[in-house]
Amino acid sequence: MNSYEETSERISGQTQQQPGHEHEMNPQPVYIRNNYIASDKLLDKVALITGGDSGIGRAIAVHYAREGADVAIVYLSEDRDAQETKSLVEKEEVDKFGKDVPLERPGQPYEVAPCYAFLASEDASYFTGQVLHPNRGKSMQS
Repeated sequence: MNSYEETSERISGQTQQQPGHEHEMNPQPVYIRNNYIASDKLLDKVALITGGDSGIGRAIAVHYAREGADVAIVYLSEDRDAQETKSLVEKEEVDKFGKDVPLERPGQPYEVAPCYAFLASEDASYFTGQVLHPNRGKSMQS
């Protein structure tokens, strides 16, 4: 995505019949700043955005998603633009995956595999009723 400054310098007059198609615009509009840092303002909220396929609606959908909202959009007939908005909203959700766990990121299989190898070994025969916490040594409250 282009920066706001780059896009603003290249804007020229464009016209389209309504409803318009954002994918036909050149340059493409900037719908969120790359350096926008969310603070979970809309965590656990649900948003239904009309006209969410493009323009201000797309910008709102992406910002709401980054702020933690579950987003649904309604649009007329701009399927291609709506699919792009859907992809952008889903990317925001994927980027947050694993942030609400102690390590603040998704775990990887290789990080827990040594625990299984230990439990399968003779060394584990001295353990009864213990719980292994493969959490990089961070203290956890249980």
